[in-house]
Amino acid sequence: IVCGVTTEVCVNTTVREANDRGYECVVLSDCVGSYFPEFQKAALAMINTFVATAAAALVNAALLWRGLVRAGIYRAGPGWRREFVALACGCAAMLATLWSLTHWQPDGAHWLALAPWARVWRLALNCVLGGAVYGATLIACGVRPAVMSARRGL
Repeated sequence: IVCGVTTEVCVNTTVREANDRGYECVVLSDCVGSYFPEFQKAALAMINTFVATAAAALVNAALLWRGLVRAGIYRAGPGWRREFVALACGCAAMLATLWSLTHWQPDGAHWLALAPWARVWRLALNCVLGGAVYGATLIACGVRPAVMSARRGL
């Protein structure tokens, strides 16, 4: 999750560099700012291009997977479909949670109108709740907590 100022320089560079290193980034458009509204609009449009590039990478990965399976080079282990569905459900639940939290303001205040400590608090809350919803969804889908360890992974 990326937020900060200025959108056209720091945020844009952070997202681009993270994307180049294989990280999937989410830019909270209400949590970034610029001195010039037209620069922010252009920068957010460029960041959307990065998202499209990441989506294209997923399509390429799926095509590679399909090619490896057809060539007999890769064979999925038992239970991979269940784990894939659990991961997809976890990602969807986390995305829905983060989206709703970033668009929900109890006092109706715009993100940039909040005091810095309030923004830090809400961002921390978003991260904790997003991660908790992701983990809870995986467990609800039948993934054992031991499988989620860094030593074994999914």
